[in-house]
Amino acid sequence: RHRLQRKELIQQLNEAKNSVNELEEQLIVLEEENMENMRKMNNVLSSNDLSNQEKKEEVRIWVDGAFDMMHYGHMNAFRKARALGTYLIVGVNSGESITACKGAPVMGDDERMKTVKGCRWVDEVVADVPR
Repeated sequence: RHRLQRKELIQQLNEAKNSVNELEEQLIVLEEENMENMRKMNNVLSSNDLSNQEKKEEVRIWVDGAFDMMHYGHMNAFRKARALGTYLIVGVNSGESITACKGAPVMGDDERMKTVKGCRWVDEVVADVPR
């Protein structure tokens, strides 16, 4: 009887996890659409201002961290940081600096660099920070 209950609970838990994943994906899509709409509105507003058209400045944003065991929170931080400017640079802490502050990282430097580079909102990655 307990095995059956346990099996049912595990099935319910898996269904709930799938629902959460689907909802997170829907939320990301909605947030992206919202950001795109805001960019369009900003473009319309700035097109009315001749000085803004002449001074189309690049706004660089810097974010750095360990980014060990990449997860949704990291990607969301990149997305939000990118929305603040036109170019996102992400510094990935060296394994040595992580070990000194938090303990040994789970992923190697190359793995962490590749996961950050794979994010659509990241324009440039800098290794071994701080130097």
